[in-house]
Amino acid sequence: MDIYDPNKNLNTVLEVDSKHLWARTILFVLAFVIAIVAFTRGILSLGTQKPGYYELTAAPCEDAPYYASEFRYTAWFDGSSNEIKQNLKQAEADYSRALEFAYKLLDPENEYQGYVNIASINRAIKRGEAAELTLPAELYAVLKDAVSKTDSFYSPSAASSLLIRDRAYNVFAGPIYYEWKQILIAEDGPSFDPEVDYSEGPRMASIASLSDDRRNFDILFADDKKCVIKAAAASDAISALAQLELDDAPVIDLNLLRDAYLMQIVSDMMEARGWDKGVFQNYTGLTVRQKGVIEMNGEHKGSERFLVSDTISHKALNDKDYYHYELRVGDRMRYRSIYFRAWDGTPVDDEYSADLKEVYSDSIADAVYDHLTEYFKKQK
Repeated sequence: MDIYDPNKNLNTVLEVDSKHLWARTILFVLAFVIAIVAFTRGILSLGTQKPGYYELTAAPCEDAPYYASEFRYTAWFDGSSNEIKQNLKQAEADYSRALEFAYKLLDPENEYQGYVNIASINRAIKRGEAAELTLPAELYAVLKDAVSKTDSFYSPSAASSLLIRDRAYNVFAGPIYYEWKQILIAEDGPSFDPEVDYSEGPRMASIASLSDDRRNFDILFADDKKCVIKAAAASDAISALAQLELDDAPVIDLNLLRDAYLMQIVSDMMEARGWDKGVFQNYTGLTVRQKGVIEMNGEHKGSERFLVSDTISHKALNDKDYYHYELRVGDRMRYRSIYFRAWDGTPVDDEYSADLKEVYSDSIADAVYDHLTEYFKKQK
């Protein structure tokens, strides 16, 4: 019968451990090296940029903190990781400058140091006398186009200064847009709706009638080379705005075409810097694909610079926190938004399903304007 010998077993265990110590050491070192390499590659891969679409982030702006909040610009970048990083950084700087410039230039209510903008013209107009201003070339071109689109709706009768009803656009409709936007963004906005507040309908009509008469407000494009305009307003029209407590309301407002003009300016400036593979969007669903994206995707063989997708839809607006509300009147729902009849201030009573149009064009504003014209014709 064997007697248990603890010393013998211990020696055996120690002997076995000593034999395999070298193997264990090698395996440990190998596992440690593999872990370090994997960790290092993982860290490095986090900063590696691959070809693809990247959303550009606009830089903060102290005097216009929300200038980029309603827009999104995504662009294609390729090349090495370092090239993509460098180009992305430069593109973001260029995008920030372009968007800030366009935003401030087209602002109808706020003036900015170093800018002659639409707010500057509105301040001059409200003096009640003709004012001559020299504008930046971009603003001069935008206003000349916007006034031309407005004037295309004039009555052919020489005896009439009123704009044709059922039109899509009026660049002098600033006061009525100002009134509507105050209602749309207010917490208790629906309580001021014309179908609920019976004093608001006549008020809207009075405001709209001021913008509807081209004898009240005008812009003369005096010098195309020097970008000089002469802006004027009838004194009785200014007095009427004051009586309606609309002293702060702009007269000139790009309204439904504002984003189209802004996106045109930004796209032009980005292309001039070599960035032509961008997809530019606003909060209402207006999407602009630049020439480089169109060509890269093989979508179009023509010469137009943009593919413009325009959505006129309450469904699109309902997903956002901008300028819309719903209310029930009797047994029907009403949907209010920035789309209303500028000639009399009445809302378009339509439960819009998505109204999408895509068109290749050299002008974003032209594409949106044509879509609006078609839309309002359907709302008679």
